[in-house]
Amino acid sequence: MASARVVGKNATFWLSQSVITLVDVSADGNEIVLNLELNNEDSTGFGVSWREFTLIDGTWTIDYSAFYAIGTGLISEVFLGGPAMATLWDKRLFEFYPNGGPMGITKPKYSGSVYLASFPITAPRSGLVTVRARLNGASPLARAVS
Repeated sequence: MASARVVGKNATFWLSQSVITLVDVSADGNEIVLNLELNNEDSTGFGVSWREFTLIDGTWTIDYSAFYAIGTGLISEVFLGGPAMATLWDKRLFEFYPNGGPMGITKPKYSGSVYLASFPITAPRSGLVTVRARLNGASPLARAVS
């Protein structure tokens, strides 16, 4: 099993509140992490001096942490699917630029579909709330550079 993390610094993160519309939730995000888990097996031939691995499958998740003032952020509105919670458990689109946007040679863009796995919110303290959302990958993860 191999794993890797892509941690956003000055990251830009877009998540769809509805099926089509992407909303920028970067302003409130303190840390956005793309976690990659790969399952592989050793396929090195007998007597060979190098090691070779075959990829079996992989999974990915996104951890989104935010610390914001109540009523000033879009986080609850977007992550919970709007006032009617219409898209709470629906598959949603996302775009993640770990080095900020727009996409460039040294600024990759990751995109795909995700499901909301968890969205724990702390009790407000002096008008501030902490949230740590987990999104599970629901499609192949795409990476692009220009």
